[in-house]
Amino acid sequence: MGFMESLFGKIGLELSKPVTGMLAALIVCLLGGAKANLVSLAEALPFDGTGLLVRMQRIRRFLSCEGISPLKTLVPLIRLLRPILSRSDDIVLTMDRTEWKKRRKVVNILTVALSYEGRAIPLFWIVLDRKGNTSFEEQDNRSKAH
Repeated sequence: MGFMESLFGKIGLELSKPVTGMLAALIVCLLGGAKANLVSLAEALPFDGTGLLVRMQRIRRFLSCEGISPLKTLVPLIRLLRPILSRSDDIVLTMDRTEWKKRRKVVNILTVALSYEGRAIPLFWIVLDRKGNTSFEEQDNRSKAH
């Protein structure tokens, strides 16, 4: 994981040490074939003597961290993906909306991702604190605000 952390520094991704460590661990898990759901990722994290529920809570906290906002990660991520993107004839972007409850409060996430070899690499996301679909007007207005 030291390689991942040094790579983050080279591409200009400035995060706290705990956030950097969790991001590196999750990327290694995903590259190792773990499914992108909470339980699978928690099971795939390196065993550190803690139980599954503790590791799941760490992932939840990581995903709630403001330090991984798209405003901080988009430019470094594009720098990292530049070699892949320059070789591709087509660039496929996907849009997805997912919703779950956190402490009895609805979390609604709209994501734009790069589709590459069957994986979605999140480029930008908006988190809304209400239930339901996101209108095109709201998507457009939110993207202009950022």
